[in-house]
Amino acid sequence: AEYMGGFRVMAALETRLLVDEGAAPVVPRPTAMARVAQGVSAFMNPSFKTCMWLLTAVCGFMDAVSFIGLGGLFTNIQTGNIVQLAFIVGYSTSDRVIDSMDRVGGLVLYLCSFSAGALIGGLTLHGPLSTWSNAHIKPKRIGFLIEWFLLLAAFVTSAYYLHRDRPYSPNILIMDYDAELWFCIMCCAGAMGLQAALVRQFGLPDFATNLMTLTLVALVADSSLAGGKNPRWHRRLGSILLFFSGCALGSALLLLCKGPLYALLVDLLLFTYCLRGLLN
Repeated sequence: AEYMGGFRVMAALETRLLVDEGAAPVVPRPTAMARVAQGVSAFMNPSFKTCMWLLTAVCGFMDAVSFIGLGGLFTNIQTGNIVQLAFIVGYSTSDRVIDSMDRVGGLVLYLCSFSAGALIGGLTLHGPLSTWSNAHIKPKRIGFLIEWFLLLAAFVTSAYYLHRDRPYSPNILIMDYDAELWFCIMCCAGAMGLQAALVRQFGLPDFATNLMTLTLVALVADSSLAGGKNPRWHRRLGSILLFFSGCALGSALLLLCKGPLYALLVDLLLFTYCLRGLLN
């Protein structure tokens, strides 16, 4: 009994030492292995904000693939496609009919595919798919999973086309493309249209994944040089630099490799890394 009483007294004294004089409880420092485990966990589970940053690089990759490797048009920047279509309508001549018809066919394909992707995105946000969710996917985010399947289909189609040893050149007229490349274009443009619709809903303020004109204007017009306060300048500048980096890396892969296959692979892997954070 005396022993148990002494034990209780010692326990009480130790507890009092922790709380007397406002002393904070001692928190053990994490070990090196614990810090490594925390870093690996953070890398394997990127936040939604981090994924939105990386989507800008995805957009840059896709525009490099389409402009350099698939007909000189854009899967993502539809302003460029609309401008080119307007130039053809207003400036085409009789001696350039074949080239003009090829460009018109490609532009219509890109614009329609992008619009179809945006329509699917709208259905996931406002239509019957907007209420679908489970333990791993939040409501209205199923569109990101659909985009992943479109990117996968574009990569598989490109791999199948090159596996058949079909002739490929970025200078081939779009109208002369085989069905595989047409389908690849449709998947790429559709994925970017879908992503644009989703980013419009879930995007961060002053952070663009594809609309760099307004981002650059906001960065300069609100800068201290113009008497502004540089609001969220890091987001604006970061999105421009990420888009530039994605375009540059995608262009380098197209230069070093035959066709858009490896650029599409890197783009698919990057989006796969982001997918969990986008869905959750």
